[in-house]
Amino acid sequence: MGAVRIFCHGDADGYYSAYVLGRALKSSKVIDKCKSCRYDEPIDLREVFEGDHVYFVDFTPTIETVREILERKVEKFVVLDHHPVESLHEKIHELSWKYESTTTHLGLDVAAKGAISVVAEFLGVTLPELLAVVGRRDVWDFSIPWTREVFEGLALLNPEPTSDEGIPEFFDSTDRVLLRIVTGK
Repeated sequence: MGAVRIFCHGDADGYYSAYVLGRALKSSKVIDKCKSCRYDEPIDLREVFEGDHVYFVDFTPTIETVREILERKVEKFVVLDHHPVESLHEKIHELSWKYESTTTHLGLDVAAKGAISVVAEFLGVTLPELLAVVGRRDVWDFSIPWTREVFEGLALLNPEPTSDEGIPEFFDSTDRVLLRIVTGK
């Protein structure tokens, strides 16, 4: 197996979704290979190689980007998103049939409360309520009591990375913040 590469939307839902996925994959290399994406910027694929496992969370790449990734003969290609881009997912699914060496999984749930919920479902895990508010805040659903306040407090305790180099520290600080909240220490 090659390296695990995670591409995430550059917002709180994307970063926390990447955090949940990265920790579940339990590979220390995952953290260093996480990159953020913006819809108006090209995606840097220079570090994607044959045999890699490539994940996109809270972000669906363009069909051209998908083609480029699949042409590199990655072992696994996964998109976990909650944005309504069904037509693009259909095109990705059709394209994936041409690359039999790649296992492809498209997890799209536009009714989900943020991409973090889609990631949790993919992994078969239950999110701590603290992280569930991140997804709810992303879709402006404030049905969980104190969603705004908890999200703002979490953002103060654990600010989003300002660059991809800050993602490993974000993952580590998330570990510390969650442990502190859970244990009270």
